[in-house]
Amino acid sequence: MLVIRKAQLQALQEDLKKRQVAELMRKTWPEECEQLGPAGLQPWIDLGFQKASSYDMHDPAEAVRFIHLMFALGEDFDTAPETAWAGTILHWAGASNELKLAALEKRAEDELAGGE
Repeated sequence: MLVIRKAQLQALQEDLKKRQVAELMRKTWPEECEQLGPAGLQPWIDLGFQKASSYDMHDPAEAVRFIHLMFALGEDFDTAPETAWAGTILHWAGASNELKLAALEKRAEDELAGGE
């Protein structure tokens, strides 16, 4: 009889989630993922999940939005001097993750469009 322990099941679910995110990123950011290559994409996604978690963003959908921001602004957008505004938003006291992510996405959109 095959017995799958809870920890093993969680690891399998985590791996599946990351594979699904990788596929989504390849569809959304094909050129960037091509540059990273298969060996570089998974560590990038792992880093995104870790960074999102460090900001108390544990929901997979929140992590995916964070990873999209990494692709748009750079892997260190949360700490880079050029995007200091992102770190400020991520540390808004009392703000929900939804509000923080929406503000980050709006500001990133403005920045990438050439506005302030």
